Amino acid sequence: MYNQQETRERIQRRRDKYAKQPSSTTHKGMIPIMILGILTISYLSIGHEKSMSIFHNTIDFLQTKLPWSFLIPFESVFKEDVEEVSGNIGGYVATSKVGYYTNDTNAAISLGDGLVVYVEDDVDQRFIVVSYENGVSVTYGNLQYTEVVLYDRVLKGDSLGVYNDEILLEAMRDNMDLDMEEAFLLFED
Repeated sequence: MYNQQETRERIQRRRDKYAKQPSSTTHKGMIPIMILGILTISYLSIGHEKSMSIFHNTIDFLQTKLPWSFLIPFESVFKEDVEEVSGNIGGYVATSKVGYYTNDTNAAISLGDGLVVYVEDDVDQRFIVVSYENGVSVTYGNLQYTEVVLYDRVLKGDSLGVYNDEILLEAMRDNMDLDMEEAFLLFED
């Protein structure tokens, strides 16, 4: 058992030991400044185009790895870099069956920027539900296979999956069915 003097000496040795070490808090303020400096130097050295490519690749990586990333619409930060889809979005044309459509590519094309909120990928049936920023939810049904997973962010013109002959499209807004022709109008710029 230690006596009181030995205890005081041990405490003083510990204080002296930690007093000699540099405090980690003095260096914490430098980290953001160093990161900003490195980013500025790399931006200036490789140019705007390459920097934007790296930025978009990083955002794509974050979107796939972070479960909360669907809340932050990273891709809309630099809209001028996103290629616009011209004409009828997805090129959908109504077929003889009610609710069924086709296009030149047989790809289920996203009508706008949104979030995949449901994916059914069974052998018997495959469909995707996407909730869009304008409040419309669209179901893409009768798919052969899907290319997205739950909580993927999708952009206007992205391929969601592939269908054989016809794709079933159904739209809802405010928990009410919406005619697809009206829905198409809501997605036009």
